[in-house]
Order: sequence, then C-alpha cells, then structure tokens
Amino acid sequence: MKTQMRIRTPYYDWLKKDFEMLIEAADLPDLKKHFLRSQWLNQILWMEEKSRKSQKWHYILRLFAIIGGVSIPVLVSIK
Repeated sequence: MKTQMRIRTPYYDWLKKDFEMLIEAADLPDLKKHFLRSQWLNQILWMEEKSRKSQKWHYILRLFAIIGGVSIPVLVSIK
C-alpha cells in the first residue's frame, strides 16, 4: 500500500483546530470525545483532502476539454 504524506495547508490546520475546539466544548463523556477525535475528525480531514484533489483534477480535465473544443475545429478547418 502506498503511503502518501498529507499536505498541510493553513486551511487544513485551521479546520482541524476548529473541530477539536468544538469537540472539546461538547457536553460529552471523555470516551465519546475520544471517539469523535480518533474516528470522525480523521474522516472529515480525509474527505477534505480528497475533495481538494478531486477539485484539482476537475479543473485539469476541464482545461483539456476547453483546449480540445477550441483546437479540433481549428485543425479541421486547416486545408
């Protein structure tokens, strides 16, 4: 299995810190807070990272579609 290093951005750090503060402020037993930190928070941060990568690929593929949409008619019109 390939292990990737997580890219830490200021938004990522802020999001983690903000959710940790919300979990701490919740009126829950320590065991449930631990569960939220170890499972739920990690899943939220993982989804955030995956959405960032998906958005990047979306823009790359969209750029190729635009370039292809413009260049194909130009190439066809050349005699």
